[in-house]
Amino acid sequence: NQSNNNQFFAKETGTITAVDGLKVSIQKEDGSTFEQEVLPGAQIVVEAGEQVKKDDPITTNPNVGGFGQAEKEVVLQDMNRVY
Repeated sequence: NQSNNNQFFAKETGTITAVDGLKVSIQKEDGSTFEQEVLPGAQIVVEAGEQVKKDDPITTNPNVGGFGQAEKEVVLQDMNRVY
């Protein structure tokens, strides 16, 4: 169950061939293209030419960030921010 409050991960391994709006195209090793769509509000962090592996993040994590407060005031919603 995904929403725009989730981080999106590559569903296939391959090379990013295009980022068009909310769609990311991944060319798989067998030459076929897999098109993955993310929901509105997600910020895509990959670009054409990049290699990705299945389960690599392709968007930022919207649950990480301080919304302007000082770092000491940030409440972690995701432990990935620590690593």
